[in-house]
Amino acid sequence: MRFLRPMSLVRWLWASASAGLLIAPAQAQQPAAPGESRLDVVEVTSTRLREPVQESPDSITVVSGEDLRARGATDLRSALALVGGISVYPGGDLGPAGSTPSVLGRSEADDFLLLVDGVPVGGAFIPAFATLDLHNVERIEVLRASAPVFYGTTAFAGTIHVIHYAAGKADRAVHVSAGSYGSASADGAMVLSQGRILQSLSVDAGRTRIAGDGVGSDRLHGLYRFAADTGFGLAHLDADATAQWQKPQSPLPIDANGLPTSKLPLDFNQNPSDARIDSDVGRLVAGLDGKTGEIRWGGALSWTRSWTHTIEGFFDSFPAGSGIGFRQGRQINELFADFQGTRTLWSTLDVTVGLNELLGRAQQDSTTFDYTIPIDGGAAPAGASLPGNGGAALLAHRSLFGLYLQMRWKPDAEVSVLTGLRYNFTRQHVQASEGTATADQSDHAERASGSFGASWRLWSDASGDLDDVLIHASFSNTFQLAQIDFGPTAAFAPPLKPETQRGFTAGIKVDGLDGRFDADLAAFLTDFGNQPLNGSVNGLPALVAAGHTRYRGFELESSLVLAPGFRLAASMSLDDATYRDFNDATQGQLAGNRIALTPRWRGALGLTYAPAQGVQMAATLNGEGSRFLDAANRKLSGAYGVFDAMIGYRWPGLQLALKCINLSDRREPILPSELGDGQLYLLPRRHIDLSIAWSR
Repeated sequence: MRFLRPMSLVRWLWASASAGLLIAPAQAQQPAAPGESRLDVVEVTSTRLREPVQESPDSITVVSGEDLRARGATDLRSALALVGGISVYPGGDLGPAGSTPSVLGRSEADDFLLLVDGVPVGGAFIPAFATLDLHNVERIEVLRASAPVFYGTTAFAGTIHVIHYAAGKADRAVHVSAGSYGSASADGAMVLSQGRILQSLSVDAGRTRIAGDGVGSDRLHGLYRFAADTGFGLAHLDADATAQWQKPQSPLPIDANGLPTSKLPLDFNQNPSDARIDSDVGRLVAGLDGKTGEIRWGGALSWTRSWTHTIEGFFDSFPAGSGIGFRQGRQINELFADFQGTRTLWSTLDVTVGLNELLGRAQQDSTTFDYTIPIDGGAAPAGASLPGNGGAALLAHRSLFGLYLQMRWKPDAEVSVLTGLRYNFTRQHVQASEGTATADQSDHAERASGSFGASWRLWSDASGDLDDVLIHASFSNTFQLAQIDFGPTAAFAPPLKPETQRGFTAGIKVDGLDGRFDADLAAFLTDFGNQPLNGSVNGLPALVAAGHTRYRGFELESSLVLAPGFRLAASMSLDDATYRDFNDATQGQLAGNRIALTPRWRGALGLTYAPAQGVQMAATLNGEGSRFLDAANRKLSGAYGVFDAMIGYRWPGLQLALKCINLSDRREPILPSELGDGQLYLLPRRHIDLSIAWSR
């Protein structure tokens, strides 16, 4: 896909929009069924059995595609802005297109499971948030708990499941937008065939700029979906391809007070002049689902291949202006295979058994170089032409195999019990070389993981103002392999012990006013063990798996329909995230300290007015409480809020909208850099987009 360079982007955008207008028939938005609240919506992430959210023992939020389009949400931060207990921080070391979710206070990307249409994406190593497709989305399901046993030990803090329209269905609209700093985008989705053969196609192209110096990303993407009834079962095939080119932004060094330095502009870019993070990703998914006798079964096979080429640089010494950069090429192959069957026993018990395998192979080569960063604003040198200090190579193989059993027992209409057990066989082999030094290390683990939960309907009265009241509770115990460092230098430390998690959640779910009101209040307590910290091995500095942390708090999420098309949503969480036994060699014993960059509270307030025709409005306010910028808890940053807004007008078959992200232009520190020591990324600047959408 290298021939699709950004220089042809404008012509491609115009061609996409024109073609989509010619072939995209109309599809009315699907309103909620009368009397149906968000807790009545069916979810498929926790059990695959399509059951209402309110009957799940965990906290689950379903964000509909209609809601995304009503709020103009086109990125993960805005898409999940109203989900309780979660923040999404844009940017970071993976580039402007990247994002890092934070649930329970955890802000490590590998602590999350990213599912796209039921298949883990990047699960063997790092979830692929930077290339995530949020076009033609039917809904997003967010599970605030460890991953279901179907998907292994790939997530601690939560699961984000993006579900696109199935084959033979589509949003059937074309969107074109233009915005700040020369941003532009176009996307369209269409149904190719219906009946016995189901086909659909969605395509999108975009140029996103977050600053005036060209920092941002260019992207081309397409998804083809096919399904057909074979008589034996429903066969389906997905083909997905993405080409993305990024010019990375930079973090800012922190000063003596622990805040981003005031000696540089907020958007100062310390990268080499030819800095880039370019990625090509291809994915094929094939599956077959059917029923034999009393057994409902399904199987899926997914193969993903990605290439990433990077040139980046960071301050090595500030304000001296010395920098260290790296050139890197990385290729990752992932294969996911799953087969499972479900049978209903005694009409009250659904039993699912299955097995799956997630294979990952990552190969990368890196070269570091020194360069001078012109802090006076001059041009930085090109990294591709600078002499290297030496090369490092890494080859990693992972195998995550498991046998799983899940049982859902519903003895009556009021009680639902869900339990899952998985036995895991994990293998890892890492080869590293740097100069003449080499390492060849293997590790494995065989152990069980699982969860148990139940919900109980205390009240049900469809004719009253209070429709349903349910209490729920769940417990989970799982683990995951420690993250592999894909930085510019190869790691020679022995493999770390798997990280462990034990979590308990309990809460109450309420809906009423004939589906116009809903609320989910939950308390959680989660302990993480074997966390990486600075220590020593054989007298030499190295990471060791010996840290323990605890996350506890409350989460509230609610919404109220004030009038048809007029919804008020609010969420609030109180978090106490602390180091337990965490004796760090560089900072000492941190027990009792708050975990760095974890706010005391998070809150969101959203108002959406989206009638079938006429004026459209949406406003979202997200806030976070004070948080320490360092593990020693000496550098405190205060609370802040971010305001997004959209206003537009809808005619039959046409909508015009003006959207502003970060209207108040807050530039708060949100993410630490793992490559630039002692440096923090800031919230991107205010961004304004004007968009037009056609359907007929």
